[in-house]
Amino acid sequence: LSYSQDVDLKLTEYLKDVKPVIEENHMYIRIASNDFFSVSRDVVSRMIAGEYDAAQAFAAGKLDALPMIKDLPSLEIVKSSPAAAVKISASRQWRELLFNTKSPLLQNRDFRLALQKGIDSKGFAASDLSGLPSADLDLHMGSHVLLPYQKGYIDNSPPVNGKLARKDLAELGYTWNEKTQYFEKDGEVLTLSYLRITGVPTSENEGQKLQEQLQKIGVALEMKDISAGEFQAALAAGEYDITSVTWLFTPYPLSGIGQLYASNNTADGAAANLNFTGYANSALDTYIWKIAREADELKKLVYAEELDNLLWKEGISIPLYYRANITGVHKRLANYGATALETFLPENIGFLPEI
Repeated sequence: LSYSQDVDLKLTEYLKDVKPVIEENHMYIRIASNDFFSVSRDVVSRMIAGEYDAAQAFAAGKLDALPMIKDLPSLEIVKSSPAAAVKISASRQWRELLFNTKSPLLQNRDFRLALQKGIDSKGFAASDLSGLPSADLDLHMGSHVLLPYQKGYIDNSPPVNGKLARKDLAELGYTWNEKTQYFEKDGEVLTLSYLRITGVPTSENEGQKLQEQLQKIGVALEMKDISAGEFQAALAAGEYDITSVTWLFTPYPLSGIGQLYASNNTADGAAANLNFTGYANSALDTYIWKIAREADELKKLVYAEELDNLLWKEGISIPLYYRANITGVHKRLANYGATALETFLPENIGFLPEI
């Protein structure tokens, strides 16, 4: 059977809680052969045990496809398989640098804008994607609310100007130390921290790139290392100065823009949605409210651009780049591969005969 039909299944105590949802939404339970389940269980259990990662599972023939390859080592492992083909497209994923506006130094809007002038987002893409097929593509993202290939996208990103960034920091009361090449105040070097996920190449690389760029404008950046399992809790609690994250847009990105930028915090200041910057602004909330309620698409896009311009002027985050979807597939797997907003029809997917 492809799907269960009129099958009376005995649910566990946990699943009994979701039974009304299953019935209301007409959800079905897939019936798989014992052989299929055995292979799936073997792949998952060995990955959990750390015997191999997803790229190694693909190369070993345990997976037929591996989407969103993000680093060169994984790509090289995938390409080591003689059965592999690599496909590339745009994607819905994008990287963003977050400023914690509750942090003592970053509470100051002028200070955040000074940093923003010294951070070149294009440098992050070139560094993160080095060696990948997407390295030569223009993946720059100059909007907080739309991806470059989506209708209404406008690049509103301000120009990078390190000289002006240093001038602004001096006007904020920081003193340049010619010997150390850093700004100081009260004898202390101007220092921020970056929340870095250990063992994650993208996070480690972006921390290093940010450190290099801030050093050029006289700001020291220390690494605050944390495990991947601890990152989400630290992010939600605001236990950082600067960090970088991956967001995932949908075909309808404006429908959920309030999750990222609306003022919504608990009494203790922790993020109650995905606005991990901790920033609250009634003007931003007004635009989000207008976007959510406007039926006219063109008016909605006008509000979105005005919202984006306001976000740049407040300096709470910096979009870095959007990712290309680099996907490894079995070379005989037809009608499946890399995609952004499109959906592959399951009935068209299958294996070509061996030649």
